[in-house]
Amino acid sequence: MSNVKQEGYLFVYGTLKKGQQRFPAIGGFVTDIEKVQLPGFCMYDLGAFPAIICTHSMDNVVIGELVKVDDIAAVLKRCDSIEGYIEGSKSNLYERVKVEVQDMDGFWMGTSHLPVYTYEFANHEQIIVNYSGKQLEEWPPKKVVEAELNVCPDCKGDEDECCCTDGREYK
Repeated sequence: MSNVKQEGYLFVYGTLKKGQQRFPAIGGFVTDIEKVQLPGFCMYDLGAFPAIICTHSMDNVVIGELVKVDDIAAVLKRCDSIEGYIEGSKSNLYERVKVEVQDMDGFWMGTSHLPVYTYEFANHEQIIVNYSGKQLEEWPPKKVVEAELNVCPDCKGDEDECCCTDGREYK
C-alpha cells in the first residue's frame, strides 16, 4: 500500500470556503486558493448551508473557490463525510462530481490534467420544489447593510451630504 500523497483540486462554494465553519477540516491540506466561477450550475440557500445542482445552462453560474490541496485522497475522505457521500449509495445527500471551472474573467482554467471535484445536491427535484425562490450566486448570502444599520439609502450615512426630506431620523 502506497502512502504517496497526490495533489488535487476542489471547487468549494459554501461552508468549506476559507473563513467558513467547515474550512478547518481541509485547511491543513490547502496550498492555494483562487476565486473562480462554475458555469452550468445553480446554487440554492438551504438555510445553514447551500447546495448546487447542474443545469447545463451557461447562463447559470456559481461563485466559489478553487482549492489546491497536497493530499486529495485525505481531503476527499473528509469532505465525503461532511457532505454525506458514500460511493455507490442511493441515499447520498450530495454526490461527488468532476467539474470544470473558469476564472472570474470567464476563461476556462486548466488544472494540470487533474480533475476538480465538487459536491452536487443529490435530490434535484427536492431542491427545485422546496427552494426555487432561494437561488444564490455566491455564499454566504449578501445582506442589505443599509436596512440593518438604518442608514439613509440616498446618502449612505454621510450626514453632511444627507438630502432626506421624509422626516425619519437615521442613525
